[in-house]
Amino acid sequence: MKKSRYFAAILLISILIQLVMLIKPKQVYGFDSSLNLKLIEVMEKDTTGKGINDKIKILADEKGQGYLVDIVQKHGKSYRLKPSNKSYHYLAPYASFMRLNVVVADVNNDRIPEIITWGSLTHENDIHIFQWNGSDYKKKRN
Repeated sequence: MKKSRYFAAILLISILIQLVMLIKPKQVYGFDSSLNLKLIEVMEKDTTGKGINDKIKILADEKGQGYLVDIVQKHGKSYRLKPSNKSYHYLAPYASFMRLNVVVADVNNDRIPEIITWGSLTHENDIHIFQWNGSDYKKKRN
């Protein structure tokens, strides 16, 4: 008698857990969390060296706790700056009191501006340098 009650209780609990998992909204993790992004700032700068301003969108994933940067060129194509560390999808950790800094400047005088991002809540290297290569924004070694 006691065994059947324990079995029924375990069965009921497992059914309830499965129902909760089915009903609970799916969370989006990592790099594809576009539904949870907060627009922090929009800048207009030439990022390709062609003399045409592109829109630089600084975004915060408050749920994933990280900053992202999207660049929308004049023709409408959008590019996301990606750090080289594949296990960490953000340019820097997010905090409402610490913003991500973005500077666009032709540092090496090759007529193609570099995009420099930094923002640090950790003691790790959160500085990233990107440059347009004609088809995408590639991270330069720093």
